[in-house]
Amino acid sequence: MRPLTLLPLLSNAYSQGQASITAEDSPDHPLGESEYNKVCANPSDNEVQVALGYFVRYYCDTYPQYWNDKIKNVPSIEACTLACSEIPGYKGALWKKKDATCWWSDHATDFETDIYTDAPGYVYMVGRNESLEP
Repeated sequence: MRPLTLLPLLSNAYSQGQASITAEDSPDHPLGESEYNKVCANPSDNEVQVALGYFVRYYCDTYPQYWNDKIKNVPSIEACTLACSEIPGYKGALWKKKDATCWWSDHATDFETDIYTDAPGYVYMVGRNESLEP
C-alpha cells in the first residue's frame, strides 16, 4: 500500500476527535438570558397571569420531548406563550435562552414520561384561558 492512500483515513481519524464549533459554544443571547432569568431566577410552581384571562405555568430547565415550529420575532417570554396560544392545536410553548427563540408544541406532555428536566436554559410553558364571563 502506498503511503498517500492512508492519508484520507488518517485525516478522518483526527477530525473525529475534534470538537466542533457550534451555537452551543457561543454565549447566551442577551434577550434570551434576561427573559429566562425573569421567570427562572426565582422559580415558582404557581400560575402567572400574562394577559387578561390567560394564565401560564413556567417549567424552568425543562423541555418537552416533541415540539413543532419556531415562532419568529417574539420579543419576550410572555409574547412567546401568547403567540403560541393562538395556534390551533397548541398544547405548550418553549423558550430557549441560548438564542432567544420561541417554539410551539401540539403534543400533550405527560410530565412523567415526555419531559426532559435536566435541560438548563430552556423554559417549557403551559397556558390556559380562563373565561371572564361570570
